[in-house]
Amino acid sequence: MIILVDHLNPDRPPVQITIDDRTLDYDPVALARQLREAVPHAARVRWFRPGGSEDSLGGRSPAEILADVVDRLPPKRKPVSTNPDRGDDVP
Repeated sequence: MIILVDHLNPDRPPVQITIDDRTLDYDPVALARQLREAVPHAARVRWFRPGGSEDSLGGRSPAEILADVVDRLPPKRKPVSTNPDRGDDVP
């Protein structure tokens, strides 16, 4: 999934956020915070994902698209421990 955010202030460069859904090697809380912080400053948002894309020029607001991105983030998986004595194994 790739999110491109163009800011209202033309002096700020666009932001590109790439999320690899296969590895889930990211902090979903930090990513959600980053996307939510972009909402008030976003002039245009483009979201590219498997199966399609969305562009805020198509009628939806940048805030609506960023909210959808946050809502659709898969939960980060907890690593499976190889040490059964630690007690943090995921069934």
